[in-house]
Amino acid sequence: ELDDYSICFAQVYATMPQENQRIVAKKFVKMLHEESENNIHQYSHAFFFSSQIEMLEPSEAELVKAHFLNRLKKEPSNESLIGTLSGFGNLLEEQELSEVTDYGMRLIAYGGTNMKERGRDLVNQLWIATSSPKEAAIKSRISDWIALLKQRELPDALVIAQDLLDNIEIPF
Repeated sequence: ELDDYSICFAQVYATMPQENQRIVAKKFVKMLHEESENNIHQYSHAFFFSSQIEMLEPSEAELVKAHFLNRLKKEPSNESLIGTLSGFGNLLEEQELSEVTDYGMRLIAYGGTNMKERGRDLVNQLWIATSSPKEAAIKSRISDWIALLKQRELPDALVIAQDLLDNIEIPF
């Protein structure tokens, strides 16, 4: 049921004037300062998506980014976080890109079928959302993971990782 509200919210949000979108995005920042962790998690799951971060001041965007990166460390199997972080590519520094890429690659290596797909989608979306100088961090981590997957003899994960790297190197 919450997912239905989320879909409706996203559709309405997309039709709002930018100033109203900015107000909505700033509501989440206010919640980070004032609300309980449970309320923040519920709201962010249903009503926050990565494009809202563009409406925030740089310091606010940093706070939101830090919140989601911290939650990813605490809740590594939370699929809603995976989707949110996939749109943060250009906001992440190289070290953060490496950490989120590693997270996606761990899902590919050790997750079930659904989580392997989510990991692949996360890394692919990070690549798409990342600008040129930072792309090397993602490519490097995928290459390192390919070596590890070969060493650990994880053929299913290796195929996914190699496919990711091939699509990055030849994007058509």
